[in-house]
Amino acid sequence: MRPEHTSMELDLLLFARFYSVWVLGLVVCEMVLAIYGRLDWLASISLWLPAATAAQDLGRKHGKRARAALPKGAAWKHALPLTAVAICIQALVAALKAAVLPIWGLSASAVFAMLPPLYWLLSLVFYVSLIYLTIRIFLPSGVRHGMKLAQLEANKS
Repeated sequence: MRPEHTSMELDLLLFARFYSVWVLGLVVCEMVLAIYGRLDWLASISLWLPAATAAQDLGRKHGKRARAALPKGAAWKHALPLTAVAICIQALVAALKAAVLPIWGLSASAVFAMLPPLYWLLSLVFYVSLIYLTIRIFLPSGVRHGMKLAQLEANKS
């Protein structure tokens, strides 16, 4: 028996809070690793991991509540505003990092001047696409997981 499809109401504030907690946690980990471990990781992990976990969590909550899959094309549609929220949070974090760079003896303008503007534009397009596709993939995955959890809870009762 195939579950009925229902529309999903996006809770952008819930997504933003969950995403922000992950981003800040990763920023702290990145700083600790850079200072004490002399290690660095790819910047993309702090972009796709918060997007994946926040989309998965939002989808899981919808799946548990609605007990229904998303309508066809809904994940693509919902990924747009969630991506906009993620980009705003990432821009804020980037601004905060740029403000901290002088403390470490670096200049934000010097960092940007090291590479041509086309590189920065291509990087921006890549990262926005990465966030969008990550949210698109993990949102329905979370819905399916939430539906399974709701079914397990119903079977226990």
